[in-house]
Amino acid sequence: TIVMVGLAVLAALYMLWVVRRAIVTPVAAAAGTARRLAAGDYSAVARVPGEDECAELGTAMADLCDQLLDRQRAVLGAFRVRAGLDLASSCVVVADTSDCVVYVNAAARTLLTAALPGASIDGGTLGTLLERADERSVSADGQHERLRLRYGTRILDVTVSRITDASGAALGRVTEWVDRTAELEAQREVAAVIQAASAGDFAGRVPEAGKQGYWLELARSVN
Repeated sequence: TIVMVGLAVLAALYMLWVVRRAIVTPVAAAAGTARRLAAGDYSAVARVPGEDECAELGTAMADLCDQLLDRQRAVLGAFRVRAGLDLASSCVVVADTSDCVVYVNAAARTLLTAALPGASIDGGTLGTLLERADERSVSADGQHERLRLRYGTRILDVTVSRITDASGAALGRVTEWVDRTAELEAQREVAAVIQAASAGDFAGRVPEAGKQGYWLELARSVN
């Protein structure tokens, strides 16, 4: 009788261990994973061995953590790119597949506000910004479209490029804007002085006011 009782106790303990290993431990691990997800911790989760429902639950939770971690990395990467563009001196405007403007960095906002007073930049379309030019010339090299646009007295060069994913599907367009007004004006002023000098008139001077860098040095050397 004592032997039978002992065997029964051992069998009960064994069944308890089996149940704990097969059900309690995986469910506890899944609950812990859920708490970590709720706290924003998407780090790797140990997968539960086995092929039963509890193991499948643990595997599903681990897969979910992997996916959330990948998305977190992608979001952080996009944030770094956006933060970098916000500080860049280049003027960048991005539009989605519907041509709606979804991003304008600080430099581009300053330039477009000066070139297009009163224009609706946020929520508008890239096409509208380009079409408001008084004059335009276009060239293309297959991957990029290059525009020279005149808005009143201001001349802007715009490079338009398609954004695609790894499979080549279109995601939108990105544009880089460069103000060429001062540069082109300096070129005209220098050309006029040189042309006058070639005709014997050496009284011409290139105005230095408003010029910087190369064009200021060129004006001084010509004068």
